[in-house]
Amino acid sequence: MVHSACRKLGIAESEAALIGDIGADVRAAEAAGATGVLVPTPVTRAEEVAAARLVAPDLAAAVGLLQGTP
Repeated sequence: MVHSACRKLGIAESEAALIGDIGADVRAAEAAGATGVLVPTPVTRAEEVAAARLVAPDLAAAVGLLQGTP
């Protein structure tokens, strides 16, 4: 999915980011060479939060994190 989206957008995977609410989303992004940000929801397991490199409380904060703004 990440590779396909990057091809369609004409960008390298390293330029892409994926924001998701489960660990599999973040792992897929990172496996493809993209940046993954976890935004926990009620379905997110505690161990997924603990394992994620980047975690944000909501979508706006995730975008800010990716943009380098607090």
